Amino acid sequence: MVVGDEGLSETFTTPMRSFLVARAGFVASLGLARIHDLGPERALELIRMVGGLFGPRHDDPTAEHSLLGELPPRNREAAARDIAAHEGPLPSTYTGESVLLGIVRTADRAGLLASGQLRPALETLALTGSGAGVSLPREADLTWAVRSRSRLKDLVKYALSESYHQLRRALGLAI
Repeated sequence: MVVGDEGLSETFTTPMRSFLVARAGFVASLGLARIHDLGPERALELIRMVGGLFGPRHDDPTAEHSLLGELPPRNREAAARDIAAHEGPLPSTYTGESVLLGIVRTADRAGLLASGQLRPALETLALTGSGAGVSLPREADLTWAVRSRSRLKDLVKYALSESYHQLRRALGLAI
């Protein structure tokens, strides 16, 4: 698995590398690595097209329905049955940006679980995922970064949640 140049940096600690590898592994295990590679605009367009499969049917087959043609026959038939069984459009929580945001934030949580340490996870995100090249000194106070970036804030909230602690206990990572 290729994580990217930043993951190979000598300045990254083992927990930081674990965070990156777990994030990439989560996305790849769901078969979503191609969506990640598309970039945000193209990925959003693809998610909207998939959402269009569940919208009102038009006389003219749209680009959304051509997506089914790209699937292997067995998968195409199963997808067509599922779509036909679904009535009405998908709820907004399953379309567009919310889907991409859910994938990204869940990958961040998987990375946190694998790294086992909040600070390295936050530093890694600040330097790579949502920091847009921000340079952070190794011992920097991350308060401002957490307050100004919703992904970092979400990860802190998750790390403090009962759900996270229950998952760590269930996996044998905590008492």
